[in-house]
Amino acid sequence: MIIVEEGFFVEVIRDLNMPIGFRHFDYKPLDFTIPNDAPQTEDGIIDAGIVRMSKASSAAKGRITGKLTLEGTDDAHAARVTVTLRTPRANTPTNGTEGVGRKYRTMTIQVGRDGTLQSEPVSEGDYYIGLSANGYVSTSRQVTVQGGEDVDFGPVGLELPQKIAITYRVLDTGEGTFADSEEIVKTFPAGHRWKATPDIYGWDLEFNQSGGKVVFAYSYAPCRIKDLGPGTLDKHLDALPESATDSPRGMEVTSGHVYLLNQQHWKHAVLFRAEIQGKVEPGEKMPSEVGIRSGGPKLPNVIAHYEFEGNADELNGTGSAFDLKNTQFYNGSLVLNGQYEHSGKPTGFRAIASTPDQNYQSFTIAIRFKAQAFSERNRTILCGGTSYRWFHIGVGPGNALKIELNNRRTTHTFQNLKLYPGRWHQIACAVDVQKGFVAVVLDKNRAEVFRLPTGFQFDVVNSNAAERDKKWTFTNYSYANTFYGLIEELTILKGTMSATDFRRTITALKKNDSGSSSNDR
Repeated sequence: MIIVEEGFFVEVIRDLNMPIGFRHFDYKPLDFTIPNDAPQTEDGIIDAGIVRMSKASSAAKGRITGKLTLEGTDDAHAARVTVTLRTPRANTPTNGTEGVGRKYRTMTIQVGRDGTLQSEPVSEGDYYIGLSANGYVSTSRQVTVQGGEDVDFGPVGLELPQKIAITYRVLDTGEGTFADSEEIVKTFPAGHRWKATPDIYGWDLEFNQSGGKVVFAYSYAPCRIKDLGPGTLDKHLDALPESATDSPRGMEVTSGHVYLLNQQHWKHAVLFRAEIQGKVEPGEKMPSEVGIRSGGPKLPNVIAHYEFEGNADELNGTGSAFDLKNTQFYNGSLVLNGQYEHSGKPTGFRAIASTPDQNYQSFTIAIRFKAQAFSERNRTILCGGTSYRWFHIGVGPGNALKIELNNRRTTHTFQNLKLYPGRWHQIACAVDVQKGFVAVVLDKNRAEVFRLPTGFQFDVVNSNAAERDKKWTFTNYSYANTFYGLIEELTILKGTMSATDFRRTITALKKNDSGSSSNDR
C-alpha cells in the first residue's frame, strides 16, 4: 500500500474484516480495522477516515543487541548490520507492504572491533536483522522487541565462503541433446545466485552456505534436479531433462558430482558439475559474473549490469560497482532516500558507477524502478555524467517521461508516456547520435521516438572530461535533483541493437516498433 507524504492512501484489500497493519519506527504498532459504519460509495470505495498512529514513549522502547565474529580475524568493525522493521501479513491481493516516507524502516548499527553491537532505542515490533561483511557469507536473524525491553539475538559468526567451480551445458527444452551445446565454466563464492544463461531476468539456482556446508535453493518453479553422482559431463550428454524429479531446496552440494537441472520456468535444462575448491581467503577477489565461456569474452553487448541483490556489484565484469553512501538494500532493490548528497545534511545519498566501455555515440539503457514520489527535488531517474550531465532521464510536467541532453540544452518531453509514484516501471532508452534519434520504450509496449537536432553532439566528447565522465548516477548534480525510491535493475548496453539482440539480452523488456516522432528544444 502506497502512502503519499500527506498521509492519503488507496488500496484494494483482500478482507474487510482483516486488520490493516501500519508500522513505522518510533511509533506504536497499529492494526487498524475498518469500522462497520464507514461510508461507502457506489463504486465500492470505503472512506476509512483518519488513521492515527501514536508516538512510542521512551519507556516503551527497547534496544537490540548481539555479538558478531568474522572467521579468520578478530576485528569485526567492518561488518554491516541493518535492522528493518517488519510489516505484518498484508491485507492486499498483491501482498504489497511498501509505504512512503523519508524515514525508512531500516537503520544501520555500528559494530565494535570486538563484534559487540547495540541499536538505538526502537519501538516495539518485529525486526529483521541483516548481518554482512565484504568477503563473507551473509546471514540474518529475527527478533521481537516488547515495549520497554531490550532483546539480544545472541552470538553470530560470519563464515568465509567456499569457492564453487561450475562446468555446465544448457539445453533448450525439447531441442536436441546436451552434446549439441557448448561447455561453459564459472567460478564464484558461495552465497551467490547463479543463472546458466544471461538472457533470463531471474536465476536458476542459489548456492547458500551455513555451517561450512553449501546447499541449493531456488525461487522460480517448477524446478527439479537429479544428482547423477561423481564423474564428468561427457558421461551424461544424453540425459533427459524429465528424469530430474527431486526438489533442489536444501540439497547439499557434493564436490565432484554431476547434476541434471530441469528448470521448467525458464524452459531449459542444465547439466552441470560442481566442485568445491576450499574457502575464499580474506581480501581475495573473485568474479561473480553470469557465466564465462571457455576462452571467450563476457557478454559483448553489455557495458554494465546491476541487479542490486544485497549489493551494488557490476555483474558483467565490465564496469565498476556503485560507490554508495546513505543507501540501503531491500528485497532485491537499491533504496535511495531522495536526499541530495551536497545539501549539507548528513543523510544525503551517493550512488555513482563508472563504465569505461561507454560509447557516447550509441548506447541503450534499461532500468526497472519504483519511485516513492516525484516532488520538485525528486524528478531524476538516471543521469549520465557527474560533470557534464550529458544524459538525463526523468519526470517532466504532468509526470511525463522527459529526456535532457547536454545539461538541459536539448530536452524532450514524451507527453504520452506517463510515470506514476508507487508503481513499478521498466524503461528502455536507445540513443544514436549518428542516426539522430532517441527512442524510448516504457513498460514493454509503449514507444516513442525523439529526433535529435541536426548536427547534435554530446559536449563531453571533445572535452578533457570525456573519459572520467563515463559514469552513471541517480542524481543530477547540475541542479541538485535526485531519485527517491527503489531501483531493482540497471543495464547499460552497447549500441542500439536489433530487436532480436535486445530481447535476447533483456527478456524483461520487449521492443515495440510502433512509435511517434516529435521534436522540441
